[in-house]
Amino acid sequence: MEYWERRPAAINVLGIGLFVAATIAATWVAAWCGLIDDSFAGTSRLIWYALLCATTLLTVRYHDRRSATWVGLGRHRWLLRELATGLLLGFGMALLAWIPCALLGTVSTNGAIAWNQLLVGTGYMALSAAGEELLFRGYFYQRLNELLGVTTATIVMALLFGLAHLQNPEVTAMALVNVSLASIFFSLCYLRTGSLWLPMAAHAAWNVTVARVVGMPVSGINFGEGLLQTSSNAAPVFTGGTFGPEGGLVATIALVVGSAVLFSPLVKRSPYIYAARFWEGSGMKASVSSKQ
Repeated sequence: MEYWERRPAAINVLGIGLFVAATIAATWVAAWCGLIDDSFAGTSRLIWYALLCATTLLTVRYHDRRSATWVGLGRHRWLLRELATGLLLGFGMALLAWIPCALLGTVSTNGAIAWNQLLVGTGYMALSAAGEELLFRGYFYQRLNELLGVTTATIVMALLFGLAHLQNPEVTAMALVNVSLASIFFSLCYLRTGSLWLPMAAHAAWNVTVARVVGMPVSGINFGEGLLQTSSNAAPVFTGGTFGPEGGLVATIALVVGSAVLFSPLVKRSPYIYAARFWEGSGMKASVSSKQ
């Protein structure tokens, strides 16, 4: 038994089945209409993430009879605090990973940067990061928490997150380990707040800072222009090489430090996690029990 009250397993299994079926059906319809192509990149990826958000909210509303807050997507009084905390956390971790790469390599400024492309690319990366968090920390992960427990569910999603990056360019064993550790870190961000806003913001800040601020590859992909351009000749096992910082020990160190900060007094746990994490009607249940 975790800190929330578990429901019967059948309810969660049915919810997962309905969610997966709805997502597959929405994907098929979108592909049939020509909204999603086989590349699953660019606009197609963002459209799919939008469909994923829609099927998540519909499943929560009509199967679970809960609001968006229950699945971590609701508006609440701590939303801006969680977004700001996530942005600062992701930005700080990315800089921590970048500094050794800069000291052991070269850093140059980009004088001919196209600001319109930079802004569009930044927006795309932020939305993609948010979509990945919805996929790996959203409804499916949350139902696995109830079915299998937090530890097992978090490990399962870390392995799936690593497998999802298996075909990335320049991937190495060290890179896959770090990607899996990053998944665990983002799951901890969700568990710390009971909301998806903090992991979404942290993930987006990391990607944008690495690619668009310091100009390094993200998970083996070079996104082009950044405010700076960084290259390093140090051992790839330390700096990540052509995979980017996530492929080296610099990312491992950043994840360890980020986890320590996450569970320090610097990051406040949202009070509503106890009352609305799984049972929004818990107050009503308590009232009924007291009358009995």
